[in-house]
Amino acid sequence: MIKNNPLIQNLFLIVKEYGFWILMFVIQKPIFLCLNYEKGTSFLDFLQVIWHGLKLDFCTSAYFCFIPIIISLVNGLKTLPINKILRIYNIVLGVLISIIFAVDCVLFSYWGFHLDATLLFYLNDTKDATNSVTFFDVVRFVLILVPYLLLLLFLNNKIFSNIEIVFQKIKAKVVNALVLIILLPVFFVFTRGGVSTATANVGMVYYSQNQLLNLSAINPTFSLMYSMTKREDFSKEYIYMDTEECKTLFDDLYYVEKDTTINVLNTQNPNIVIILWESLSANAVSGVGGENSIIDNKEITPGLNQLAKEGIVFSNCYANAMRTDRGIVSVLTGFLAQPTTSIIKYPNKTRSLPTLARVLSYKGYSTSMLYGGDINFANMRSYFISSGYQDIVSDSDFPIKQKLSKWGVNDEITFDYLFKDIKKQTPDKKFFKTFLTLSSHEPFDVNMHRFKDPYVNSIAYTDSCLFDFISKLKTTPQWKNTLVIVVADHGYKYPKGTNEGDRKRYNIPMLWLGGAVEKHLEITRFVNQTDIPATLLRQMNIDSKDFVYSRNIFNPYTKDYALFVYNNGFCFMDTNGYTQFDCNANKVVSDKHQQTKSQTKKGQAILQTLYRDISKR
Repeated sequence: MIKNNPLIQNLFLIVKEYGFWILMFVIQKPIFLCLNYEKGTSFLDFLQVIWHGLKLDFCTSAYFCFIPIIISLVNGLKTLPINKILRIYNIVLGVLISIIFAVDCVLFSYWGFHLDATLLFYLNDTKDATNSVTFFDVVRFVLILVPYLLLLLFLNNKIFSNIEIVFQKIKAKVVNALVLIILLPVFFVFTRGGVSTATANVGMVYYSQNQLLNLSAINPTFSLMYSMTKREDFSKEYIYMDTEECKTLFDDLYYVEKDTTINVLNTQNPNIVIILWESLSANAVSGVGGENSIIDNKEITPGLNQLAKEGIVFSNCYANAMRTDRGIVSVLTGFLAQPTTSIIKYPNKTRSLPTLARVLSYKGYSTSMLYGGDINFANMRSYFISSGYQDIVSDSDFPIKQKLSKWGVNDEITFDYLFKDIKKQTPDKKFFKTFLTLSSHEPFDVNMHRFKDPYVNSIAYTDSCLFDFISKLKTTPQWKNTLVIVVADHGYKYPKGTNEGDRKRYNIPMLWLGGAVEKHLEITRFVNQTDIPATLLRQMNIDSKDFVYSRNIFNPYTKDYALFVYNNGFCFMDTNGYTQFDCNANKVVSDKHQQTKSQTKKGQAILQTLYRDISKR
């Protein structure tokens, strides 16, 4: 009957197209879960991941059927080589989807979340974006891509070969056209995930307390498409409550009964050096209580541990997010990181932010930025220039022979440059210098072999560079009046097995050193990177009211809490515990708190306020 009825042939063709893409997305699930296998994962888990993931597979596959429906509609009016057209269409689409799948599998091991619009941001700097890619990553990419793509092409050829649909009667053509036109809104409903008010989103496949299983159920193609459509509509994102309730909660978090501070510096006009240490996890530093800081009876960071006994050490400090582009804005601008975007890629918005460099330049400080890599990466140049940095030094300012790593100039060389630069400063001019390290960034390529673990070894390398730098700086006249702030730009998944939303990944060390520090202190209260501007400026008796998301940690009346964000989620913590909230699933996924609902509302109020703020800039 099918062979003799072109209308049924056309409908069956659409069904085959829809089923073909569902099958190809289903095949991705066990592959992804095997690549990210965790002990205890059962065969039933594989089946449940496939079953729950079907919701997004159905939605995504429906998108890909619109063009075949239109082709079938045209074919009803004028006979086309429909088998050839569909196979070419599927090949082009299949290559793209295969690449997305393979890239997603490789990057997930680094990012801990699926592809989103962040990928497009980093593709603007393809050279630097690939610096973290190792040969093993390329091999893994090829081993995932090639078999999957070959399978896709094989099935495409088998399913869509020898198709010829010819409409001879006018009545059949009209009926075919009407049926297919009706079919278009049906598939539109499929793309929405149903007829309910809520449209399809990645959270609809969440079903388990095990985040890996939830993430395995997500369709990476849908994740990328979804984030691209949502990335700039800030005014409509993260709306949890009415404006008045949000304002009340937010204002209470940042309210201080008295604008006072405990002075920890012996001068109000110190020279300032901020060292942003790439990917430093507090777990690797015994000086802040790191649980995995000693390997084979050897300290990973002996230098930083010794320095922690001399200065002000913050043992409960948290990064605001998981990447450098978020971290530098948090530290230098006091602006909260965002879970779905990075404000640094919007120069028109970052120009409106208050910055430490700009404030200090108004106070007569010379300001400079040092980075051994490509300063154009991730819009950093435009950000630093608009932030008020008068002098910017990057990899292009060093001879080629000193660019020894994929990212650029190793820390040993840049630390030496920083020391010589400080040494030549005259007493009549105050300076503010920022230095972003790079040697502890993937692929952790350093000229030292102390530990087997590449990440741990790179941390040990930068630690030796830092200690040597501080030791030499102590011999200079500048040391007496200098404050050195050492803080990570973000944490790292150390030890292995640390999940994306795990608090251990975001716990970072911070240390204030130098002759400007009055005495050794250990600060155990919760601190965020964003608190650095207000805390520093109040020590200098400079107004910090423009840094609305930054708190003065040395004000006894400041609320004691911290917040970090990850890919579409956040964790709010205070002295009573923590609450981790997944914005995709719109629910608490982990908590250890007596007032989980209250903590969730506070975190939501912060995100809602933040995104309204961004939309207006």
